[in-house]
Amino acid sequence: MNINNKKRMLEVKMHSLFFYVLFFCWIYFVVFNTEYFKFFPLPFTTTQLFEGLGLISYKKLIYLIKNFVTSFFVIFSCFGYGKITFSLFKDFSSKWLFEVVMGFGVVALLVYLLGLLGFLFKGIFWLVVTIGVGSGVYFLIFEKRNGTTYKTMSKTKPTRYNIFEIILSFVFIYTAAINFLGATVPETFFDSQFYLLGLPNQWRLQNKISFNPYIFASLYPFNINMLYLMALVLNNDITAKILHWSFGIVSCVLVYSFLKRYFSKTMALIAVVIFYTVPTVMAVSWKTAIELGITMFEIAMVLCMMEYFIKKEKFWLILSGIFAGFALGSKYLV
Repeated sequence: MNINNKKRMLEVKMHSLFFYVLFFCWIYFVVFNTEYFKFFPLPFTTTQLFEGLGLISYKKLIYLIKNFVTSFFVIFSCFGYGKITFSLFKDFSSKWLFEVVMGFGVVALLVYLLGLLGFLFKGIFWLVVTIGVGSGVYFLIFEKRNGTTYKTMSKTKPTRYNIFEIILSFVFIYTAAINFLGATVPETFFDSQFYLLGLPNQWRLQNKISFNPYIFASLYPFNINMLYLMALVLNNDITAKILHWSFGIVSCVLVYSFLKRYFSKTMALIAVVIFYTVPTVMAVSWKTAIELGITMFEIAMVLCMMEYFIKKEKFWLILSGIFAGFALGSKYLV
């Protein structure tokens, strides 16, 4: 089935003018008519956003760069482990986004295993990260040499954006920058202090995952907690916050890539902006919560299910089930 037939299966007939009218009506009623920003104020202005930059010292800047670099290596190592996982299925070709999401889940399970065995040591975790990064680099070089990664990209024309799409892209980038700055400050969220980071930090000090009679969450460690545990062992809570911020970015890219492929760039950008600029989503992006991690797994689950309906390949259904398991394992209902 070619791409045009796939698009027809999902296509919704709607005049462009009618679509834009609906979009701006949504903005008015949801954002302005409800006075949302009055109750959930956020630093949208340039003055508020960069108000404290003069207080950043050289040591603080190095400290933030160290956190960013550490989180980048953790994320890239997850990409490497996702590549390793998908390489076991030789007849199946996936997108790199699903490999990243799969890698987050695989690394979470690996950290959980190391924690049960009492191997929560920085040296061991850096070895895990190094293996993942090395695998990611190897697969990228291997695919480039075999023409499986960049072959189709070289034949496509450069993507062009109209003025409306450029504005939407700027809104997303600006929002992501605000959320990133919010993720670089020390954690104050109560749930994080209590069990989302507090409990993993206790395990870090003990070098082992163990039961705490005063914290019920110690009975069932969350998948997202395992990624935070890795960040704490390697560095500190800021690295964990940047990881959670990255979950939101991956979620947006997943939505954008799917809608752009089957609908249009405009619809994809509108969907991403509607999702990511909701002040509640922005506030969550500043914390080491678990919502964006669950969102990432659930979006991957839904998109894999859609791919299954379109392509009729059973592995997409299996993959959707795996991502559903990772999502369910990230927050338990009690």
